[in-house]
Amino acid sequence: MPTLSPAGAVQRACNCLKCITSGTVPYHLMCVSIQLAFSGWHVVARVTMAEGANPLVFAAYREVISTALMYGLCFVKGYGLSGIHRSDVPRIIATGFFSFINVVGALVALSFVSADRFAVLQPTIPVWATLLSICVGIEPLRLLKLGAVLLAVVGAIVVEVGPEDSDQGMSAFDEYFGTLVTVAQCIATAVVLIL
Repeated sequence: MPTLSPAGAVQRACNCLKCITSGTVPYHLMCVSIQLAFSGWHVVARVTMAEGANPLVFAAYREVISTALMYGLCFVKGYGLSGIHRSDVPRIIATGFFSFINVVGALVALSFVSADRFAVLQPTIPVWATLLSICVGIEPLRLLKLGAVLLAVVGAIVVEVGPEDSDQGMSAFDEYFGTLVTVAQCIATAVVLIL
């Protein structure tokens, strides 16, 4: 079998990515794989931190890998790395800041609460995004949206106040602190979504 030159290997990888991103792979399969990657990350983070891994190093690996994947996708799609407009700089800085809070907040929260409790609060991200977008005037307030937000709030309260599933060896303060950090992480993610 002939060996590929580095340029040939890159071209083959780009052709594979073009196949995936051009719509030949069903979108629901892509969505499921993305959801599995996001869901699995919290479990892997919790396990590696329990074994003594540094959370900031773990977050740095995650960011480097995701940045490389995004640049690769931009390259395959034909988007160049053109100059940034001055008007976009504040939004880019804010997005980077809240993304940092998202990643580090998730790791800090996972050191205080179980991955299950952390995962239970993640579905509140669309609720926070809706509330924030209504507050800043991106979306109008409608009765149906208000009802959905109230239903989500009631569901979150029932889940959190319901029967205790406390982690063994965790104090009540650690659980409450971890829950507050998780909520802050969800809000930071919502801010990134509306920026």
